[in-house]
Amino acid sequence: MFKKISAFILALIVCLSSASVLAEREQADTPPTGIASATPYTSDLFYEDGEPSDSLVHYMTVDYFYVQSTAVGKVKVYVKLTTEDTMEKLGFSKLIIQHWNGSSWDDVVQITDQYSLNTTQFTYSYTASNLNSGDYYRATAYFVARKTWLLIEKKTVSTSYITCL
Repeated sequence: MFKKISAFILALIVCLSSASVLAEREQADTPPTGIASATPYTSDLFYEDGEPSDSLVHYMTVDYFYVQSTAVGKVKVYVKLTTEDTMEKLGFSKLIIQHWNGSSWDDVVQITDQYSLNTTQFTYSYTASNLNSGDYYRATAYFVARKTWLLIEKKTVSTSYITCL
């Protein structure tokens, strides 16, 4: 009798363990939220994220904003903003590289307050290293174009997601 109960308990433990592993695997295989890039290692588009800009002024053009896996475990982000008029300040208040953890986006790199002053153009690039090969990554930026302390345009923009080499 004791052997039968022990065997039943052991079988129950094995079944529960298997179900737990399958549930974890299903969660890890959940596709990321956002937009997938058409090419696996370079994002091919960006989009305004969140609420539409409530700025009364529209100065800034996002010429490009994308991420690219340049080597194993590395993702590089590229930005170019332009304006027709000279801005006191043009750039971003925050740029975040995010990793898909299976159920949501985690911030892995945060860069703050990168600007060009008295300009019509801003370019920037940054390479993040020691990332997980085969995992999904994207970037989100909070762009700012300030003509005067009163006339400011802000945009929140995200890239499509890619796979890290």
